[in-house]
Amino acid sequence: MYRNILIPVDLSKKGAVAVAAATDVADPKEASITLLHVIETLQDVEYGELEAFYRRIKEKAEKTLGSWTDELSARGFEASVEIVFGRRGPEILRYADERNVDLIVMTSHALDRAHPTEGFGTLSHQLAALSRCAVLLAR
Repeated sequence: MYRNILIPVDLSKKGAVAVAAATDVADPKEASITLLHVIETLQDVEYGELEAFYRRIKEKAEKTLGSWTDELSARGFEASVEIVFGRRGPEILRYADERNVDLIVMTSHALDRAHPTEGFGTLSHQLAALSRCAVLLAR
């Protein structure tokens, strides 16, 4: 059974799909779920130059993710929100490694069977290949 579940989410409605998938494979008495949102920072631009911009994005993320954690808590799960800044892929992997996550749940799109090599460059497929823990891709 999974005990430490990480759900990297953007602020779109598809994050709810990942949340639902995580609750399907977890026991609320044993698992904690962390919703992680990575705010992509612009390379070669000092954080301070865009601080107000990043602050607005963080506030929106806190509001959206707060409603999802409320929903998880109502279902009996220990749920929390983490918001970090950086590049999504490396930050998700770093967070999972540092926090001993045993399952990452995220959404993914279906690959086109006529062109199977297209789409393997997506973040979800990269994380599935590079993660040290199990990864569940939900559609």
